Amino acid sequence: MSGNLSQDRIVNGLGDFLIASNLALSRAQEAEELKAKVAKLEEEMSLNTKTFANCETAMYVEMASLCKTEKDPKKALQDKSQEAV
Repeated sequence: MSGNLSQDRIVNGLGDFLIASNLALSRAQEAEELKAKVAKLEEEMSLNTKTFANCETAMYVEMASLCKTEKDPKKALQDKSQEAV
């Protein structure tokens, strides 16, 4: 340190300011990276939700079709038994 007290204070203050600035910049960069990750996760979740909804719809359609085909033979058998009676 030099003999000038005010100059030493300015140097120390600038050093502290640079450290704080670097820390703030680092945290801002981390925040931007986190925002990008969150956006990517939201996009993946939206896509997964759409995929799930499509699968669920297809399963309901298939189940309805299977229930109908199960009723058809039962109805035919009942009709035949009624004819026999």
